[in-house]
Amino acid sequence: MIQYVLIFGVVGVFFAALYQGATDDVGDRITSYGDRLDLYKAQAAEHLTLVEVTDAEPATADLINTGIRDVRIRHLYVDGIADGAYSVRDRDGPVDELRVGSLVRITSALDGGTVSIVTESGRVFRFGQ
Repeated sequence: MIQYVLIFGVVGVFFAALYQGATDDVGDRITSYGDRLDLYKAQAAEHLTLVEVTDAEPATADLINTGIRDVRIRHLYVDGIADGAYSVRDRDGPVDELRVGSLVRITSALDGGTVSIVTESGRVFRFGQ
């Protein structure tokens, strides 16, 4: 009789641990899915429109934020090479964020044919060849 109680106890502890692990995994997936959905919504709200590119030294690109949320640039690449010395200006001076409807000029320290802009949300905009 005591053997059956001991076996049921061990099996019960095993299934309790298994159930707890399964519910934790499902909770993590729901949180991950919610975070991913928020990221996709943020990326869908970002839109940059190229107005003009100049080939002069230094090369510049004029962009308008035509999305529905402000955009922050995380990285800028020229032909796949990271440009850490680029600048972003609007008519009032340097800016950290591209406000909705604002026209900005991005000046790159590198020359090249394709400019890739990576936003804070991870969306990538490519302009050029």
